Amino acid sequence: MMFADKKTFLAMAMLFAVMASAETKPEWADREVFEINRLPAHAFTHRFPNKEAARPEPDWETPYHPDRYKMLNGMWKFKWSENPASAPKDFYEANYSVKSWDEIPVPLPWQIAGYGQLYYFASGMPMISEPRNGVAGTLTGDDLDLFNNRPGPVYSAKATEGWVPTKFNPVGCYVTDFTVPKNWAKERVVLHFGGVKSAFYCWLNGEFVGYSQDSFTPAEFDITSLLKKGENRLAVKVIRWSDGTYMENQDMIRMSGIFRDVYIVQTPKTYIENFFLVPELSDDLATGMVKLDVDLDGSSEPRTVEFELFNNQTGKRVLNQTAKSREGKVRFTAEINNPDRWHVEQANLYTAFITLKKGNKVEEVLRQDVGFRKLTWDEFGNMYLNGARYMIRGVNAHDTSEHTGRTLSYEEMVKDVTTMRALNINSLRMAHYPKDIRYYALCNRYGIAVADENNMESHTFDRIYADPKVEPLYRPQALFRMNNMVQRDKNMPSIIMWSYGNEQFPKHLEEIPTLTALCAATKKTDPTRPGFAERTFHKHTDNNIHLDDIEFIAPMYSGFKNYAKWNKSGQDRRPFLMCEYAHAMGNSVPNLKREWDFFEAHRGMNGGYIWDFVDQSVLMEVEGQEGKHWTYGGDWGAFDSSRQFCNNGVVLPDRSLNGKSYEVRAVYQQVQFDASGKPGVVKVKNKFALRNLSDFDFRWTLLENGRAVESGSVNFDLDPLSETEFKAPITLSLKKGARYDINFDVSLKADEVRGVKGDFVAAGQISLQAKAEVEASVSMPKGTPKTRTQGDRLIVDIDNGQVVFNQKTGLLEQLVVKGEKLLVPESDLQGIEFNPNMCLVDDMAVFNKPQKVKDDIAAGLLRMKRSNGSVVIVDSPEGSVRVKTVCDYLVDDLKRGLRHTSTYTILSDGTIRVDNDISKLGLPADSLQLRIGARLPVIKELDHVEYAALGPYENYDMRKTSVRFGHFESDAASMMGHYVRPQECGNRSGLEWISMQNAQGLGLVIVSDSTGHGSVMPNTAEEMDAHRHQTALPEKDRWILRYDEKLSVMRKAPNISFSEPFEFGYTIRLLNGAENPEAAASRGLPAQTK
Repeated sequence: MMFADKKTFLAMAMLFAVMASAETKPEWADREVFEINRLPAHAFTHRFPNKEAARPEPDWETPYHPDRYKMLNGMWKFKWSENPASAPKDFYEANYSVKSWDEIPVPLPWQIAGYGQLYYFASGMPMISEPRNGVAGTLTGDDLDLFNNRPGPVYSAKATEGWVPTKFNPVGCYVTDFTVPKNWAKERVVLHFGGVKSAFYCWLNGEFVGYSQDSFTPAEFDITSLLKKGENRLAVKVIRWSDGTYMENQDMIRMSGIFRDVYIVQTPKTYIENFFLVPELSDDLATGMVKLDVDLDGSSEPRTVEFELFNNQTGKRVLNQTAKSREGKVRFTAEINNPDRWHVEQANLYTAFITLKKGNKVEEVLRQDVGFRKLTWDEFGNMYLNGARYMIRGVNAHDTSEHTGRTLSYEEMVKDVTTMRALNINSLRMAHYPKDIRYYALCNRYGIAVADENNMESHTFDRIYADPKVEPLYRPQALFRMNNMVQRDKNMPSIIMWSYGNEQFPKHLEEIPTLTALCAATKKTDPTRPGFAERTFHKHTDNNIHLDDIEFIAPMYSGFKNYAKWNKSGQDRRPFLMCEYAHAMGNSVPNLKREWDFFEAHRGMNGGYIWDFVDQSVLMEVEGQEGKHWTYGGDWGAFDSSRQFCNNGVVLPDRSLNGKSYEVRAVYQQVQFDASGKPGVVKVKNKFALRNLSDFDFRWTLLENGRAVESGSVNFDLDPLSETEFKAPITLSLKKGARYDINFDVSLKADEVRGVKGDFVAAGQISLQAKAEVEASVSMPKGTPKTRTQGDRLIVDIDNGQVVFNQKTGLLEQLVVKGEKLLVPESDLQGIEFNPNMCLVDDMAVFNKPQKVKDDIAAGLLRMKRSNGSVVIVDSPEGSVRVKTVCDYLVDDLKRGLRHTSTYTILSDGTIRVDNDISKLGLPADSLQLRIGARLPVIKELDHVEYAALGPYENYDMRKTSVRFGHFESDAASMMGHYVRPQECGNRSGLEWISMQNAQGLGLVIVSDSTGHGSVMPNTAEEMDAHRHQTALPEKDRWILRYDEKLSVMRKAPNISFSEPFEFGYTIRLLNGAENPEAAASRGLPAQTK
């Protein structure tokens, strides 16, 4: 039987199966039916009518040649229904009127267009949990609590049954009309859907075309016989939830509809159906071996196939072969001496042209990127790309757009890949499904190594694969999905490994037939690439899956103890890589440098993929709020969800950067600077596998007290994977007592794929000389402050101003300089306050939070309220006034909390020394304490900020690889860190001083006793905690200047513990416009003030 006859036989068998099953259930609820008439998966390619059309580099935004492709994107007629039963019945008929229907852009998820509801679940199942489907809606009390905390058993029961809702299962019906070019009349025409979620039927001119599941790979149908001259009508019916939904339970915002391109493509009657182009390297990398297998379809008549290969770097043709087909097949093999190799550091590409001829007539030309590369690993599990050590500096990435949801524009894809390169990211896991094919083409060109992932996740109900009766029911669909991906993407040079899916199998089984079958089928199709599955190693069990077919150990979030345990055991020497780590939710990514120090110090560790790249949020209106905001779980309806757990991006929803973005860039950089122990000498390590540092501009800058005083550049010659010592040729003499640091900056010397001349490559800083402590031999300023009372106020008059205390509240209420009031006392913040409160960062708020922390938060330990205190004048040194204030900060029960005692020593020149004591009131020794500091409500006019600290980006003790000590200036609004949900942000650690001034130079500076933390925020922690969106925070007529002695922000940061009383101090100096803040901060304190 010929190949074409085999396909006919298979199609008939499937049709009989469908007819039999249709008597009891529709296709979208039948696990045995996941496609009807869908063409077999094949390698993606661009088709051209001739060589002249194929030769130019394609415009990847619209890479489809008009002689071969017709895009069907645009405005389609649309009708949304709550369930299949209520959907229009015969809308696909050619004479059915859709004039009254709405219009919707295609591609676009229908929820983004305003139909139905978005859901966000990290692992839950909206189609089961949705109250309108009767599950969550029928549970009450303890049963509902159990379901919310442990929904797995309910989900598994439904998955075992293969249940799909009928009561509430939205349906979208689409209709569009199009014409076909006249010259296509005698050719084969295929209808292509790039992505439709979750199941769909389609009709052309009233005739049934086919049915498909697997949302993230193309569904194609041969429509040649159904086309007619003139106008054609295409109708599509999309069902939101199907039995395939059980395999698409990824951690993402759940959307539906046609979300990728729709087009028709024309081929000759005899055409290239599939091809596999395998470029390999010899062990010594000196020889490139090329194998090309071409499958033809449409005719048994022989055809001629020509295979050409061009070097993109030189433009020269390096290969030209011709062969005739035999039984519809052609094979080419060839060798190329010393080929240019594809690598994440040098993405050298070749271009293949595959030309199909009938006699001398060209019938079609295919164009394909080609890259010679070799991924290997040694006996210790160390990975190598083209013979050089390869570390995965990676991220995971979902399809997400702030404007169009699951539909990514080409501009957004370009922005993603170029931003990855700018952040020193070299690897990408396509989480958790195949992407738009253009994304891979960009990775080919920009040198991003890809782990391509099967659209298969059964998180929460993965125990179905432990049931021998149920597991075989899902196995065919698992194989179908894997084959769809592998066939489409197998020729992409950027793909270096396959992932069999995410969180799809139980953690306790030693053998899983479905996984074994996936491995075997994939190896049969593509024996050249390795693969991994996340559940082959898991931190929660010692009984891990050890399949010989799985080349890599790829866990997630295992932690240092598990890293060390695995590394030390030596029982399994497969390469170890983290498929997910460094959960980047909100203000996070602590200890990334520590993790990478571990990776690089231990053999077999190969890096990993941060979770994840872009915050998943949709910019839209929110009920009860003005304007549009980045929305997330809980914003789209009453139905509960996983809240902000979708906002895990290294970058924000609009692809802009924040503090954690720069931290990733710094930790992933491949030039390292370390102190050598010798004066002025730095150790420089080149971690690039291929590039000498002479490829880059290398600049050094000498800082004196944070300001640049001398700089220079050198041509730095350092081979890949080597290190040396360097001493900057400093000519200045270092002043006694001053602080000196030296900065190093590496940037692109010329425009190249990863960026343009001057773009960041790496940076570092080493200390040359520490700043000497200012001796306390400063004399007291002339004059003595005077005190007076005015109602409840105690006023201390100083030169050019006043310091005002409120004896009722117990606070320093006002600072006045030259008649300008610097503070804004208001009902919720009545002066300079002790500040124990915090708006938790996302990672601490919702991820792996220990029960004790939950209990302490519930008890109000981060929301202490101040009770009125006392103000008294105490014995004062000559030439000063000393005022003591005492306030209690209590939790909700008003019995427990902290007592704050401040002693202000005020000098006539505007110097205010502040000494603080903190003691606990009824709190246990280990009670939650994340902040010890002060906050000042300053007037809006003080909008110019200067500081000497680590900067310029926000940073914390656990996240400061990206910053360097220096003197920085900023407007006040730019000091805040930007996140989707309001949370603790904007900090600068290593603080020596921070100032705020108005345009006339009036203001204040806070000077740390040692090195504290400083920030300027538009809102208090209480205000932030009351809102879901940072963009919805109320605009206030003041700034919050914060000085923190101790700060514990990140999830893995230690709780602040202290023996009582805890003491800390700082100094406030009022600025009258005659002295700059740096000079004011540098003045010492008279001994009498201490």
